[in-house]
Amino acid sequence: MTAIEDTDPRLGRLLEENFPASLPLTGELCYAGFRPHRVFLDNAEETNGALIIGDWLKIFARNSEALERLLPALQDFTEIRVAGVAPWILEHLTKEWEILWVSRCWLWHLPPGALQQPPVLFSTHPLRPEDAPLVNRHWEHGGDEESEQYLRRLIEDHPSTAVFEGEGPVAWSLVHWDGAMGPCRRTSHLSAWLNAWASAKAARRTGSGHSGG
Repeated sequence: MTAIEDTDPRLGRLLEENFPASLPLTGELCYAGFRPHRVFLDNAEETNGALIIGDWLKIFARNSEALERLLPALQDFTEIRVAGVAPWILEHLTKEWEILWVSRCWLWHLPPGALQQPPVLFSTHPLRPEDAPLVNRHWEHGGDEESEQYLRRLIEDHPSTAVFEGEGPVAWSLVHWDGAMGPCRRTSHLSAWLNAWASAKAARRTGSGHSGG
């Protein structure tokens, strides 16, 4: 196992070989300037896996041997939060650590230019920092001060789309740090359109999209 800088070309080559499976790591690196993290490769000479340790654990491995070489980096942890890991990797992690967060995620990969901005059906605007308490009340994982601060940072630093009625938003979609679709609130007649609109904005930032919770 080797600690590296997130600009190391070996990491880029590994992630490009299986872009859909490694997308959570790629998304994390897109926002590297916003929060600290540590990056490891399983092997400096013949790289088959990578691990990013930040607020969340993000890991990609071609095989179980590469995964085993990465796990010593987690020896000081008793519990971890994971995001965007393959089911077989998650199953392995649960044997050694308590997993604090498990949320099913759907992922898709589109080549550049394949995702077009949907037609304008409603007038939309980005969410404002003062909208964070409202979003927090409606988010299934929100409701406390920590989640409100997290949402406020998302609104300030990342793409968001909202439909307003009067002074406040009635439907919205945000993007997590790693480019995943984040907290959403949609009415039935806005659902598909608003999700497509926010997905297109996120794709322009990361080059693709994956949907989370």
